[in-house]
Amino acid sequence: MSYNLDEFSIKKADTDSSAGISLVDIFKVLKQKVIWIALVTLIATIGSFLITKFFVTPKYTSSVMVYVYNEKEGGYTSSDLSLSKSLVNTYVVMIESDTLLTQVINSLDLDMSCNQLRKMISASAVNNTEVFKINVEHADPGLAKDIAGSISQLAPSFLEEKAHAGSVEIIDYAQIPTQPTSPSLARNMIIGFILGLIVSVAIIVGSAIFDTKIYDENDLISKFEVPVLGSVPNIVVEVKKEV
Repeated sequence: MSYNLDEFSIKKADTDSSAGISLVDIFKVLKQKVIWIALVTLIATIGSFLITKFFVTPKYTSSVMVYVYNEKEGGYTSSDLSLSKSLVNTYVVMIESDTLLTQVINSLDLDMSCNQLRKMISASAVNNTEVFKINVEHADPGLAKDIAGSISQLAPSFLEEKAHAGSVEIIDYAQIPTQPTSPSLARNMIIGFILGLIVSVAIIVGSAIFDTKIYDENDLISKFEVPVLGSVPNIVVEVKKEV
């Protein structure tokens, strides 16, 4: 039998000692519920695996590597290298321009807008050098390769014409990807494991903190300075049927 504290008008004698729940109590509650925590965590991890494996569409990435240089007779100087690095940042922005993307769409006869194509493309400098990398991500590995290939064909002349400075050269051409780059099965399973662990622990700790019931005389002694004069035991009476 349990009693709710709200039904009593017992005044706490020492609010500091009776308020809240101690870390020791929380540890005891977690220890008692360790099997439940493990079960919830396991279910969350398996759920993440199943969702990632069977419900999330894998995507493939095809890449192009581009080298930027400032063509000049008599060799390169430090200022030429600095110019090339600054041009990389300019070219990265220009790669996603509507003008170039429209050319790519027309060359491949794609049924999509520039904004849709732009979401598939990312470009960034490689380790602060004169080289930048263009990635194209799509669920169809063949289409990802075709788009990256089209960019590698159209980008050099477009960039040189619009920037009026520097030259570009393709280092690595697009290839058909054989392995998906997303989603990451291992990462999603780790996330599922952590979320399952956090949620299960939070539920147990929250239940313990907001539990206002008294289950036995030990709860009265630990929470209130109230003497226990006696307790009513649970008596189970067996009624025998007369034959």
